[in-house]
Amino acid sequence: MTSERSVPLSEALERFSDPSEWTELRSLERYVIPIFVLGQPETESDRLQSRYHRLKERLETEFLDKLITGSLAATGFVWPMGLNPKRRAIPATRWHKLEPDFKASEATGGGLRIVEIRVQESQHRTRSSHPSPANEQVPREHASLARLRTELRRWLQREASVRGTSWQKKHYCGAARTRFGSRVTNNLFDEVWRLADLPEALRRPGLRKTDHRLSGSSPPA
Repeated sequence: MTSERSVPLSEALERFSDPSEWTELRSLERYVIPIFVLGQPETESDRLQSRYHRLKERLETEFLDKLITGSLAATGFVWPMGLNPKRRAIPATRWHKLEPDFKASEATGGGLRIVEIRVQESQHRTRSSHPSPANEQVPREHASLARLRTELRRWLQREASVRGTSWQKKHYCGAARTRFGSRVTNNLFDEVWRLADLPEALRRPGLRKTDHRLSGSSPPA
């Protein structure tokens, strides 16, 4: 499966991420190392550092979703390698248990260590008219979940830019369930809330609802 179109895992996150978001991530790298001053309020550097970590986590999560759903395909060598090692395709379903190490181009998990991983876009195969095996339904389910996660994040960012702190987290969650249905579980919403680009005021502990709501912005009952 490996071809000239594949890249090492160490380069894949950049290759298959949104270019503008990757550029922003690189511009924030100087804020990776935190500088704490006890008793001081949050600074602009603190906010940019938080932004860096949220953006990095989101890009890595979206990249892993692409491997799980099969839109990206990966190969590697199972460690320890024998005398005649063979590069093997990594099944999409395996990525549920694998933890990628982007710098080392390897992944571990489920009792496996896979090294020298390379990634490329999946080949488009013609689907036959025969029913798919049951185990092929798993990537489809996760493709749907990945789309829901992306749509929920974009919706949340749009709503937060308008409503801000006139809504609390629980109000955003209730409105999300009204819009997207019961698939928006507490765990999924918490994950998206953590990764989304939200106004910093919404993340402050002890946030209370304000009275100056925008017209038509009453929280869901």
